[in-house]
Amino acid sequence: SGYIPMNRVIEPAGEAKSDLEIFCDLAERLGLPGYREKSEEEWLKEFLRSASEMPDYETWKKKSFLRDV
Repeated sequence: SGYIPMNRVIEPAGEAKSDLEIFCDLAERLGLPGYREKSEEEWLKEFLRSASEMPDYETWKKKSFLRDV
């Protein structure tokens, strides 16, 4: 298994939303504050910091793929 960073190629068409926008909308509907306070990059950095088996953000971004061995 692994994690692949994906860069946006084009802006979402029409009413399409990014995963983060969908999660933020859902959190808002559920009354959970704080989800719109960070960018996608900030959320990724926080996720990687909290996952002990993951490298730091810059290493992960350059490596492009991390495979569990």
